[in-house]
Amino acid sequence: MSKGVKVGDIGTDHDGFPPTPVTAGSPDVKFDGLPAARVGDPLAPHDKPKHPPHGRTIASGSSTVKINGKPAAITGGAISCGGVTIGSGTVNIGDVYQPAKNSALSSSSFSTESQVAIQTKAKNAHSSASVCEAVALKTAQIPQGSGYWPPYDFTKSEQLDVEYTQKVVDLAIMSLEEAEEFANNLWLEYNGKDTLDNSKKSGMVQQMLRELINSLKD
Repeated sequence: MSKGVKVGDIGTDHDGFPPTPVTAGSPDVKFDGLPAARVGDPLAPHDKPKHPPHGRTIASGSSTVKINGKPAAITGGAISCGGVTIGSGTVNIGDVYQPAKNSALSSSSFSTESQVAIQTKAKNAHSSASVCEAVALKTAQIPQGSGYWPPYDFTKSEQLDVEYTQKVVDLAIMSLEEAEEFANNLWLEYNGKDTLDNSKKSGMVQQMLRELINSLKD
């Protein structure tokens, strides 16, 4: 089951050329209030540095569903110069009849063959959708605390799975009272030793703890 494409939906980028929207569609068939796109309908031209603009048209679509005698454009359908069409909205084209709720699908010349609500398998979209899914599932590895994130387009509904490459460090945060109690307990443990060596160690620990408590008070 694939999303039907309508005017305003996006044709993806290719070879450094940016994505562009579908600009024209059916004169009388609408998806969610916008003209439904078909094979042969145009997208906005695109260009890149040192390359002049070139036109784009939808090159492939549904194998069975036709609109005005042309295959309906679907998610994953090829574009003449490269890239694929990406549908949006409530209209789906697949192999099961599932009317879309609140869909503004209307037509004055829909034949039985061209009813978009009849769901058909979109073979042309299958391989492209699989590739997109595989890319989305790739986990981004980020050094913990680096403050850097992988490229992310906040205008799209994307989800990133993050795997930290360093172990999480546990920290204990104590109040001044807790720190004093900890210092006293540690001092008592070291001060209970009778040997000269332990006495020297306890003196060093006592000095360190005093500095710690003084810094907390400051």
